[in-house]
Amino acid sequence: MIRYFLLGLLLAACHSAPPRAADQPDIRGRITGIVPAPGMESRKITGFIRIEGRRDSTTGYDKAAVTVTDSTVITLAVDGRHAEGAFADFREGDSVEASFTGPVRESYPVQATARHISILARR
Repeated sequence: MIRYFLLGLLLAACHSAPPRAADQPDIRGRITGIVPAPGMESRKITGFIRIEGRRDSTTGYDKAAVTVTDSTVITLAVDGRHAEGAFADFREGDSVEASFTGPVRESYPVQATARHISILARR
């Protein structure tokens, strides 16, 4: 009996955001923190950014601590087109949207690894 109670408690704690279409971002907002990660190349981590925005019908989160890896695709919106970007292009205050890959750690703010980050506007 106690096993089922603990299992139920565990499942309740591991909820996730509602599913969205593959082309919709998980979060849209402004960058409020940037931390490069020199020395973490062996783990393929480039750095971390914090994004704060508003949760709406097209996004799942309002705040996120996002890990940027060497597999994360970074783009810059320039004159209606997207150009390739890099971690060094992030600036606090930039308007961005990000899509996650892998598990999302349901803390607050959520913690996730970025699949794609698009810089929409510069501050």
